[in-house]
Amino acid sequence: MRTLLKYFIVALATFWSAVGSNVDAAPIVKELKFEPSAVQVGGSLTARFAGTDLTDDVYLDVRFRAPGGTSDQVALNWQQGTSASHAIAAGTGLGNWLVNGVRAYQNRDEHSGAFDAVAANLAIVSTTCFITTSAGSIQGLDLGESCAFLGIPYSAAPLGNLRWNRRSRVRLGALRFFSPCHLLRCAAPRAPKTA
Repeated sequence: MRTLLKYFIVALATFWSAVGSNVDAAPIVKELKFEPSAVQVGGSLTARFAGTDLTDDVYLDVRFRAPGGTSDQVALNWQQGTSASHAIAAGTGLGNWLVNGVRAYQNRDEHSGAFDAVAANLAIVSTTCFITTSAGSIQGLDLGESCAFLGIPYSAAPLGNLRWNRRSRVRLGALRFFSPCHLLRCAAPRAPKTA
């Protein structure tokens, strides 16, 4: 009798722990990748989410910050499923868009709960003055009849182990928006000297 009671208690505990874990299990997003990570206006990209309990039926809200923005915005039901294609519409702001949170859920109309901390960058670039080099992609300034690619480093900065050695190639990464300010002295103008 004691052995039977012991097996019954173990079976009951196993059952309730399984029920409890399934009832409260919510999808968790751990990663977001944009392919490609730099897209021209009018182009498209694929967004791929990875995490726990994510299925093709899951809905995803995305919290993001627009280029130059100071506050976060939320796109509800931005994607259904772990992978989908998105078109970049004309008029989309140029620059680096930062996704800083994703919320996954099974019910399309549910938009409550905390966002999972996920970081992903997407660069939206102009259809003009955009080049891809072996060192990375560069967005230049559109001057009308020509483009200006200013402030591109010739080599990596001679810091640390690079000091007093031959120059080393610079890796630009996925995309760079170079500022001409250091070439044009864009800092605040100096007051004229008085004699």
